[in-house]
Order: sequence, then C-alpha cells, then structure tokens
Amino acid sequence: MHQRLIGDLGGTHIRLALLSAQGEISAVQSTACADYPDFASAVSAYLQGQGSPAIHEAALAVATPIDGDRVALTNRDWSFSIDEETRRFGFSRMIVKNDFTALALSIPHLGEDDLSPIGGGQAVAGAAVAVIGPGTGLGVSGLVFEGDIPVAIAGEGGHVSLCAHDAREAAIVDYCRQKFGHVSAERLLSGMGLQNIYESLCAINGVAYSARTPAAIGQGAQSGDDPYAS
Repeated sequence: MHQRLIGDLGGTHIRLALLSAQGEISAVQSTACADYPDFASAVSAYLQGQGSPAIHEAALAVATPIDGDRVALTNRDWSFSIDEETRRFGFSRMIVKNDFTALALSIPHLGEDDLSPIGGGQAVAGAAVAVIGPGTGLGVSGLVFEGDIPVAIAGEGGHVSLCAHDAREAAIVDYCRQKFGHVSAERLLSGMGLQNIYESLCAINGVAYSARTPAAIGQGAQSGDDPYAS
C-alpha cells in the first residue's frame, strides 16, 4: 500500500501526517522543532513512531522561501537538501513549497463550512485573494486566476516595513526601531511580535519589563489581568 508523508514545517513546530492512496489523512502529530537537532532527526523519529511504514512520496510546506535544492528555515536554524533527504528516506520524490504558497493553493478546495467572515462585504468570485497569517513569523502569499486556473504568488511580505496608524502605534514602532533598526511587519505581527509589543508598552509606560512567552501574554490579555498584554 502506497503512503505519502505530508508535513508543515515552521519555526516552532513540525507537523507530520500520513496520506493514503485514497486521500485519507492519519497519524497527525505536532512536535516542537526544539526537540530535534535537524529536519532529518524529526522525520526519522516520526516514522519510527509509526512503525517505519513504506513511504512512496512526501510533500512539505515550509516556512521559508524555496529557491533551488537547499532549504533553510527563516526562524529556525535548520537547513537541508531536498535531493539528499529524498534519497535518505527512499522517497521517489519530495515536493517542497513555501507554507503560504501551499495555503494559497488550498483556497479553491475550501467549502463554506471552512470559512468564517471577519469583516463586511461579499467575496467577489474570481478576484485575487490575499493570504496572511501570523505564526513564528508573518506569512504572506496571494492567489490569482488565469481563467479557471489558480496561480499562487509567492512572497515574503512579512519583511516589508511596518507603518503606524496612530500615535500609540508610532511609539511602539519607534521603540522597536531603536532596538532593531528596521521594523518589519513580522517584528510585531507574529509570535515574537507579541513579545516585542509587550516590551515596548512596558517601556513606553515606565513599567519594569519581565520577559514573557507569547502564550503567557495572550493569557494575560484574555484574562484582563495584565493591562499591557491587551
């Protein structure tokens, strides 16, 4: 029975699963990248945990630009050769795409139950679609249509300069500019961005800063216990 390995590799987690010839996904597992020294070790541990199944092909969505054989993650000190890993694991082929390019290509396959409106207006059929999502960094891609054919637009929009909308945002951007020099969108609209915003607000308000994880900042905002987390 032919099985495929599918995965999503980000700066914080690697998510792997098996895909059957019938299109059924199983054995979904999310693991912290920090638990492994490199990509190959994480994949090997996953496959061993599944009883070392015979894998025919692999497809990965990876949080980094894809240009040639060498893949180097933007927010994790992992890098690997597509050709070397294909041979290492005995795959007939391994497809590797930028994670947000892969998300863009998934849009035509989404149904109404997969969607939630977050603003006013109605979607225009056949119009260009922007795909934006914060994670360890800020992923950006797009989708346009050539007739009925969807075409994904790869991009690194998370690295564009961030503009402030009001005085409070300007103060946050100014603080981060003093710390980092260039303030990209990813500096603030991401997991690490929560930490940078929190540190900025503490400094702006003259409050002693204590380092907190993005999860802790989110919890403080939801509970209302920390005014600088919300």
